Amino acid sequence: MSLGLCGWHPSLFEVPNDPTPVAVQGAQTYRGKMVDLTDRQEAEELRGQLAAIVRSARVAILGADVDGLITVWNPSAERMFGYLANEVIGRSTSILAAPGHEQEVKLELTPRLLSGQNVTNFETVNQRKDGSKIDVSVTLSPIQSADGRPVGVSAILMDITDRKRTEWALERAQRALKTLVRSNEALIRATSETELHEAMCRAIVETGGYSTASIRWSEGDAAGVLRLVAHAGGAHLPAQTACQGQIDVALRDGRALVGVLSIQSDAPEGFEPKEMALLAELADDIAYGVTALRTRANQAETAARLGQAMEDMVRVLANAVEQRDPYTAGHQQRVAEIADAIAAKLGLPAEQRRGLHLAALVHDVGKISVPAEILSRPGKLTKLQLEMVQSHAQAGYDILKSAAFPWPIADIVLQHHERLDGSGYPNGLKGAQIRFEALILAVADVFEAMSTHRPYRAALGLDTAIAELQAGKGRLYEPSVVEACIQVMDPRNHVADLVPTRPA
Repeated sequence: MSLGLCGWHPSLFEVPNDPTPVAVQGAQTYRGKMVDLTDRQEAEELRGQLAAIVRSARVAILGADVDGLITVWNPSAERMFGYLANEVIGRSTSILAAPGHEQEVKLELTPRLLSGQNVTNFETVNQRKDGSKIDVSVTLSPIQSADGRPVGVSAILMDITDRKRTEWALERAQRALKTLVRSNEALIRATSETELHEAMCRAIVETGGYSTASIRWSEGDAAGVLRLVAHAGGAHLPAQTACQGQIDVALRDGRALVGVLSIQSDAPEGFEPKEMALLAELADDIAYGVTALRTRANQAETAARLGQAMEDMVRVLANAVEQRDPYTAGHQQRVAEIADAIAAKLGLPAEQRRGLHLAALVHDVGKISVPAEILSRPGKLTKLQLEMVQSHAQAGYDILKSAAFPWPIADIVLQHHERLDGSGYPNGLKGAQIRFEALILAVADVFEAMSTHRPYRAALGLDTAIAELQAGKGRLYEPSVVEACIQVMDPRNHVADLVPTRPA
C-alpha cells in the first residue's frame, strides 16, 4: 500500500482509439478529442507539495499498510532512527519497538486505529538501528479507502528523550529533596547518635524509595575500621563491598573521614548528578549532626544550618525546572529578586521574606506538567491549552505540599495567580482569603513577565508593565504592593512610606 506521495505525470491530451481522418488544406490528419486535465494537474501538484512537506518535515513521518509494513520513511526518520529508507521500506514497524514494548501497537493502538480513531501523543520507547533507546511521542492517524475500509496508517514521531530525562532528573531531585527534609527533621529531634543514624537510614529508604541505606562509623583509633551502626531496607553488603546501583558517600568531620553512608538503588538509570549532590548534602548533615551531638551544639545553630540546606535544595529544584524551558530561564530568579525588594520596602519580617523568596524561586515548578510546546507556543492558546497552562499553580502545590518547610511555600505557590476581585485561579479567592506573600508574588510575576522578552513577543517595556499594574491596582493587585513595586523598580518615581492595607 502506498500513501500516494510519489506523483506521476499524465499527458495533456487524450486521443480516441479510432480517430477519423480528415483533410485540412489538402493534407490528411486526424480528428481528435482534447480533454481538459486541469483538475488532474492540480491533484498532481498537490501530491508534489505533500511529498515536499513530508521530505522537509523536522519530525519523523512514516506510513505503513494494514499489515504493519513500512511504506513511507522521510529523512527526519532516517536521522532519528539511523535507518535509510531502503533499509526499512517493506519491513515491519516492529523493528522500531524497544524490548518490552513490542506488544503496545497490537494491544493498545491497533484496536483504536481499526475503529477509525486517531491516537495522539502516545509516549513509548523505540530502538534505533544501533540498539540505543529513544523516548518518542507518537501521533497516529488511520488511512481509509473511499468506502471506509482501513488501508494503512500514517505516523508522526517526536524525540522526547531530553524532556523525559529532565522529568526523570526532576523527579529524582524532588525525591531526594523530600528525603533531605525528613532527615533534617530527624537531625533536629535526635537526642542520641543511634537515634539519628537509624532515623536517617529509614528516611532514605521509606521517603527516598532507595532499596537500602546503611551507615558505618569509624572505630576511633583503629585505622580504616568502619563499624555498621545503622541499616534500613534489604540485606546490607559487607564493609568495603560495592555493587552496581550503589554509592558510598564519605562522612567527614572537617577533613577527617569519620564514616561512610552507603545507598543502593534499584533504578536502572542509577543516580542522577543533581540527586547525588543532594545525597552528599544529606551525608554532610549526618556528619554535622553527630558532631553537634558530641559537642552539645545548640539547636539554634542546627536549625540555621538546616534552613540553609533547604534553601539550597529549593534552588536545585528551581534550576531543574528552568532547564526544561530555556526560553524563560532565569524568570523565577528574577521574580524572587523583585519580590524580595517589594517585601523589604514594605517592611516584612526577615523570616517571612525568606519564605517568600523560596516560594518565588519555585513558583512555576508546576509547569513541569505542561507540554513545552504549549509553554513556548506563539499566538493565542486554545481553551484546552490555556487550562493546561493554568493548572500549573495546583500542580506546583501538589509537588511542594509534602515537604515540611517552616514557611507556607506550597500555599504561596498555589495562590500566586489569585486576584483581589476573585477573577484569578485556581480557586477564585478574594481579598483577605489570599496570603499577603502571594499578593506580592503576583505583582512581581506580572511585572517581570511584561518587562522581559518572550519567544512569542518582544519585551513590552517598563512603562507598559507599570501601566498594567496601575490599571489593576485595588481590583486585581494589592495597592500597597503595586506602589512598592513601582518605587523599587522605577527610580523615576518616589512614593511615601508604604503601609499594607491589611496586616501581613
